[in-house]
Amino acid sequence: MVRAVRLQPLYTLTLPAGADPDSLCAKPFIQPQQLGREIIYTILLHATLIFFITTSVLLTHASSIDDRYSVSGNTVDADRDNALSNLTNSDPVVLRIAVAANFKHTLEELLTAFAHTSQAQSQPAIKISSGATGLLFSQINNGAPYDLFFAADQLRPTLLLQENLGIPTSLQTYATGKITWVTKNKLSPELAAACQEKMPTDLHRAALNQLLANTQRLVIANPRTAPYGLASQVFLNKLQPSLTEAEPTKIVYARNIAHAQQLFEKTDADSVILSMSQALRIKTSAMAYQYCFIPAEYHGLLAQSVIQLKRIQPADHPMHATSKKTYQHALELLQFIQSDIGTAIIERNGYETSDAAL
Repeated sequence: MVRAVRLQPLYTLTLPAGADPDSLCAKPFIQPQQLGREIIYTILLHATLIFFITTSVLLTHASSIDDRYSVSGNTVDADRDNALSNLTNSDPVVLRIAVAANFKHTLEELLTAFAHTSQAQSQPAIKISSGATGLLFSQINNGAPYDLFFAADQLRPTLLLQENLGIPTSLQTYATGKITWVTKNKLSPELAAACQEKMPTDLHRAALNQLLANTQRLVIANPRTAPYGLASQVFLNKLQPSLTEAEPTKIVYARNIAHAQQLFEKTDADSVILSMSQALRIKTSAMAYQYCFIPAEYHGLLAQSVIQLKRIQPADHPMHATSKKTYQHALELLQFIQSDIGTAIIERNGYETSDAAL
């Protein structure tokens, strides 16, 4: 026997005798008790993922703690590159030096000569961190363990002395720097002649203005953290006061003076303002760049000071003896830099040393 069940007008569904119409209703995809279990499983899965992600981040952070004072891309172990290390188990002395990027290569030459003039058994391991003076200054204020700070200005070492972080008798001006314009553009013979260091001021200014007009991209160091970048900015403001407003994309800012050179060499930037020391090293390479000296009257004096930092430990500290040796090595290095050999190396690298003492 068959009976009909009317579901909707115009539609009739025939069911076998005794069939339950409720059997046509689909069961829920997830029953209430199953839904509760699914929620619990989802929560546990997310909690597990969060745990593993957090653990991974903490391990990564822990592995990089020892690098928190380094300057990215500019940290060098001079003992590795220049064989300046003679570290033994009985004399674990490490001399840590922070140096402005413009003076890094000159300092490495000084350290090599210093190692040759010292007794082999007394040479410490040398670790150099180079970068923008302002960045290194900030690191020292935050506890970076440096023994010497070779800045590219006089301001930051003086501030460290005022903050009782430096040794007063160690503060000295070790060099006075210069800046120069380096370009990939070809200069006419007349323009090249006007760019020489001893040319009259009016000719020199005309040459620099012509260089600026011919430049599409000019790289300078960051004026906020790099003294050579600040000098470059002051020079540009005197040469063309409205430059940044009239041509805001013309200037490219690098992290420091060494980074400025890298950007110039590896990008389409056609000009850069570098230290004279960098320009002299570039001239010895095969690159056919053109140069134009920038007189100090356009940017002011680029006097650079060094200071020995207070790192000696108290007498009852386990590292007291080692810190005293480090202190002594730092003092000996400063004395060497003021020697005839030291000043000759500095001057050979494009700096002046006539105002060496404060």
